[in-house]
Amino acid sequence: MTDKGTDSSGVEKRLIKALQIVDENIKNEAAGQPLLFVEAARYRVACMRELSRAKTDLEAWRSQTWLKVKAKLDAEAKETGGGRVVNDQISAVVQRSKEFFSLTDAVADAEARDEFSRLLLEAYRQRMNGLKIMADADSFEFAQAAKEDANRKLSKKAREMYDSRGKFDADE
Repeated sequence: MTDKGTDSSGVEKRLIKALQIVDENIKNEAAGQPLLFVEAARYRVACMRELSRAKTDLEAWRSQTWLKVKAKLDAEAKETGGGRVVNDQISAVVQRSKEFFSLTDAVADAEARDEFSRLLLEAYRQRMNGLKIMADADSFEFAQAAKEDANRKLSKKAREMYDSRGKFDADE
């Protein structure tokens, strides 16, 4: 994703643009749907991994820094004859760091992209359902047209039969 040099915004834009059904030929749209869904699923997985990596980076940094700050504060307390260092003091020092804010921002950004990717994948599921509905509607319209055509042919044949029958009745 963005922290590893890949262009997630390009993938997002392409997937968002592809959501729109523009082809009147539903078969073409339906044929491309599986590949678009797979691309959206891969994007979702990449965002999930990015979130996991961001959380891991934050926790690793927090743990290492916490231990360093604890050792430093313990040493200072020992030199000055101060009291015991409590965890809240250590956490306060750790959480005031610029790097802490940077890493928590990275986690927040990754969480936002993760949620967006989840919703994007859901939009592709809905697109698939929409294509199915449109295909069913086209099939229904085609069936209706075929039924009407068959009814017209049947009516024409019935008229022809009636008209020819009328001629036979008149001959007798």
